Parts: sequence; C-alpha cells; structure tokens
Amino acid sequence: MATPTASAPHDATRNDTQPPKPFRKEARSFRLLREAEAMKFVQAHTSIPVPEILETNFDPEDKETSWILMERLSGQQLDKAWPIMTETTKARTISELKEYLSQLHRIHRLALAGSVLVLEVQHTTIDCTV
Repeated sequence: MATPTASAPHDATRNDTQPPKPFRKEARSFRLLREAEAMKFVQAHTSIPVPEILETNFDPEDKETSWILMERLSGQQLDKAWPIMTETTKARTISELKEYLSQLHRIHRLALAGSVLVLEVQHTTIDCTV
C-alpha cells in the first residue's frame, strides 16, 4: 500500500522535480475492466487517493494483454516506510487508513450478493466479482 501523504519519509531514489512516471498494469480484460470501474467509483464517492486512469485497453478480441495506464501516486510503499517512520507519523498514518476504511464502509450503494459485488452507478448495475 502506498502512503500518498506529505508525512511519509522522503524516497531518496526519486527526483522530486519530475512528476512520477505512469504505472501500467496488465491482466485479463474482465478483471482490469472491473478494477477500473471500482477505482472510478471509489474516486467519485470518497476522498481516498486513487490514481487517475490515463488510458486503457480492454478489447477481449485483441491478442495483446489488456492494460490500464494510470498515474503513479507519490509516496512510498507502507511496508518500506513503516520501519523508519516516527511514532507520530505512524499514528497519523493509522488514523488516515481508518478514515479510508470508514469511507469505504459508508458507501451505501454497495451491496454484497453472494460472491458478487453489485455497484449501482446512476441507474446502471455493474457486476463485480469479489
């Protein structure tokens, strides 16, 4: 998990004068399509930092692997940052993560039906396997 806050330790390998390079994730079409839909839904209904989707390729007929090109959020992965964080920064990070989880739980248009997560977005139901 990345910590996109200013309180995260500085990554000495990153040049702060340059914007982070985009991140490209490859997988099967249906999984990436659902991931992109979930990212947009969370972005629209919470204040949780979600990478902006820059470009996608979901054509199931295309022999090329499907992909999502998204912005890379600044910060470090939590597993790498945690050991060198101060107790104050750790407490602030825990508080942020608790708030993010609370926001996810408050999204009232999510319904769990068996093993399928159903999202209602503007009168459109999107079937997302959990």
